[in-house]
Amino acid sequence: MFEDNGTESGPTRPAARTAVAMRQPMHDLSNVVGSILLSAQSLLMEPGLDPEVRRDLTDILEHAQRGKSVLESMRRISKRSLTPFS
Repeated sequence: MFEDNGTESGPTRPAARTAVAMRQPMHDLSNVVGSILLSAQSLLMEPGLDPEVRRDLTDILEHAQRGKSVLESMRRISKRSLTPFS
């Protein structure tokens, strides 16, 4: 167990420090994944899309959705790391 000796400068538990440090990179990566999702979804709505391009875009969309899910899991884990006595 770690003792939380947090000060105004922030949490001191190793897990909490890691969670705080990961906030901005996770946010930035979430923005990238969101842009990929939006682009793939928009392109998939184009009429007369070549079937091979449609397959590739569908693959991109599925992988980006998986990435979004992983980021959401990481965000939940980091929030738990910031709660006292977790």
